[in-house]
Amino acid sequence: MSALAESANLIARISNVLTEIDLNCECRSRVRDAIARFETLEDTRQAHHALAQARNHRHRIGALMVLLAELDEIGWNEADSSIYLELSDLFEDIATAAREGAAATRQLHRRTPLRRKRAE
Repeated sequence: MSALAESANLIARISNVLTEIDLNCECRSRVRDAIARFETLEDTRQAHHALAQARNHRHRIGALMVLLAELDEIGWNEADSSIYLELSDLFEDIATAAREGAAATRQLHRRTPLRRKRAE
């Protein structure tokens, strides 16, 4: 389960428990407002984290691309063929960073419209 889903579940459980408590009307309203503010803060925190992760993956891909530039310097008949394995590993690392960066940006997209509106 993603951190986003875990937080949403936790907030829902806390909200359910607090709304089942017999509170006077004014207090119940204040508790609902506090939960809504907490939900907005948690959503914002997770959005910032997801964006930072995506940026980190982009930086990682950039650094790997610099290393991959060695591909332009080698030929098809290198004496030490382990260079091809090293370059293959770089491609795999780039693919992994791209998948993880995509997952982070997808998490930003999954934010609910209501939460996005409150955060703006």
